[in-house]
Amino acid sequence: MKTLLSLLVALVALVSLACTNASDESEQATASPTPRNAAQWSVVDAEQFDEFPVYWLGESFQGLPLVDVGRMDYPGAFPGEPYNRPWNEVSFIYGDCEIAPGRESCPVPLQIDIRPYCDVPPEVIADWVKTGPPEVIRGAVAQRTGSSMRLWTGYVSIGIAATDEGLLMEAARNLVRLNGDKPSTPNEDLGPPDEIRCP
Repeated sequence: MKTLLSLLVALVALVSLACTNASDESEQATASPTPRNAAQWSVVDAEQFDEFPVYWLGESFQGLPLVDVGRMDYPGAFPGEPYNRPWNEVSFIYGDCEIAPGRESCPVPLQIDIRPYCDVPPEVIADWVKTGPPEVIRGAVAQRTGSSMRLWTGYVSIGIAATDEGLLMEAARNLVRLNGDKPSTPNEDLGPPDEIRCP
């Protein structure tokens, strides 16, 4: 059930991101990828992951237990597929939700996803989904989009989606690095994004 839930959440997030792309928005909004590798992971798997920095909120956060650690690796660029951007992600889901009768999914209380910077650079976030101008949170560049937020730090982008505004901001203020040294506490800055030129 939780694996199915996390895959559904990832697919919903993919469709949501597709809507933010400036080119071919109408085609991409209905597309869904065929993942090469979508897997349920453990905290140890995420801690040993070395492709890019991974950030999380610990084994529980604000009374919400960590219920799922996921990994998706979709290379994109498949001929004939309408959504051709890569999807390389590690995700954490906190708390659970109950799927209502007649529905296929439900919004989890809190989800964190981490992706390489160039998979979701700031310029792919369409103006119409932005909630206000970019801001700086713990040294990282942040952009709110309704009940979610994306932060850019180092060479990654971190997505946070929450069912509560207060929880969204608390999550941004408390992210720590799982597979590296800094930041090891919420008192340390995440830092600004690296100067990266995306292809």
